[in-house]
Amino acid sequence: MLSKNDVVALQLRLDDIFEGFDRYSKLGLAVSGGADSLALLMLAEHWARGRRSKLVVFSVDHGLRPEGAEEVEAVGEIAKKCNLDFVPLKWIGEKPANGVQAKARAARYHLIGQAMKERGAELLLTGHHSGDQAETILMRLAHKSGIAGLAGMPRVTRLFDVSVGRPLLGLSKSKLELIVKRAGLRPVIDPSNFDEKFERPRWRSIMPELRKRNLDEESLGLFGRRMRRAERALAALTGEADRRLRMIDAFGIGAIDRTGFDGISEELRVRLLARAIADCGGETERPDLNQIEDLASRLAQEFFRGTSLGGCWIERTESEISLVRECGRGLPRTQKLAAGETLVWDGRFRFENRSAAKPMSIAPLDGMSRSELEAFLGVPVNHNMARLRSAPLVRDDAGILLAVGTLSHDSSLFVEPSAIWTYSGE
Repeated sequence: MLSKNDVVALQLRLDDIFEGFDRYSKLGLAVSGGADSLALLMLAEHWARGRRSKLVVFSVDHGLRPEGAEEVEAVGEIAKKCNLDFVPLKWIGEKPANGVQAKARAARYHLIGQAMKERGAELLLTGHHSGDQAETILMRLAHKSGIAGLAGMPRVTRLFDVSVGRPLLGLSKSKLELIVKRAGLRPVIDPSNFDEKFERPRWRSIMPELRKRNLDEESLGLFGRRMRRAERALAALTGEADRRLRMIDAFGIGAIDRTGFDGISEELRVRLLARAIADCGGETERPDLNQIEDLASRLAQEFFRGTSLGGCWIERTESEISLVRECGRGLPRTQKLAAGETLVWDGRFRFENRSAAKPMSIAPLDGMSRSELEAFLGVPVNHNMARLRSAPLVRDDAGILLAVGTLSHDSSLFVEPSAIWTYSGE
């Protein structure tokens, strides 16, 4: 463990490093046994002394190296010496032949996320440092990311349904190694961190040359912070434009006011389209930034006649840009909704069956006649029926129609839009 003298000697300002994290009553620590995560453990343990925030240590054996189990056990011994709760985890099952690192990462967050829920941990802290941030920015630059991507890793984010905090982004790798050495610990060295068949180690290997040209962790970190500041400003402007210019009707059909859209800047047009496609395209894979930029450009052309992108069919009229969920692009078929159950359908609609014992089923409207729909709604339908095929309808076991889109005629069925847009800029 670190002593108070160690913290002073290393010039560590723990209140600054962990700023904002003391509002959580229980924090998880992701610790592999490497220098970065051991430094996190040492710093967090010292910072948490006498505070309301309790710590629980999670360590995962991915089953990819024979030493994995032993390394997790060693982390457990360190956690025990620090009087911290420790949860060992293991990724069980057949391992993939390709994309091992990405799939291991997803498995790690899934395992830790489940364990956090069981133990009441609200936020997972990781040991990402300034070198990791520099590599991330370089990788995203090479991948032609937008402003949001070039901002690098945020201090607090959500990954694989796990809330994640990165308190060490302002500290260098060498500082973390010094912390571990000062604490008298021997970190694990994972050979995959130096294996250049993976992208991140390839960037890591050229950092010494980049430093000679002043493209170091400090300058790249500063660049990332400036990009994040610009991203926050642009996100606020986009939010204002979104509230003013865009709507989604009860059937999930989106519309953007064309006059207003033409009057905003190119960057805001791209961002507004990204939001609209994310909300209307359901669970279809999101288009990349280049595709959205191309769409924004094409919408300005006189002879634009419509296009398919991100699970949406996009058209332009004199007054609006419309986005309709395509019927054949991964649209869910019939799904059961048991009594007391909640279900998010196609990422666009959230259904709650609040009945005590009434089974329901959700399916696309595709195939319903105009007369049946109008009889249910009690008003004429102005839409072309083909545009409504991807809207959900809900029936009970007797086949009685209960809801179409967000229009429910049954008090035991609650429906609301469930579109949660994210703009990665990548």
